[in-house]
Amino acid sequence: MPGEVSWVELRPSRERVEGWFVSNKDDHRLHAVIDGPSRAVPDRLMQRTGPMTETEKQRCIADRPTTTTPVGAATTIPLN
Repeated sequence: MPGEVSWVELRPSRERVEGWFVSNKDDHRLHAVIDGPSRAVPDRLMQRTGPMTETEKQRCIADRPTTTTPVGAATTIPLN
């Protein structure tokens, strides 16, 4: 839509594992929480939109020269 900007976000799926490490030798316990990539749930790809900032609007109306045509691009090459 006019006056809006859009972007794409990728949210990788995450999985949390929680548990205890217990030492039977000297009765030490350590609680652990580990976050990592998930194989069970796919990543999410989302397209977002929002209003353009004033800087973005000025960039859109600014003169932005295009690249120059390579030398000899206007000449035709005969086909045999």
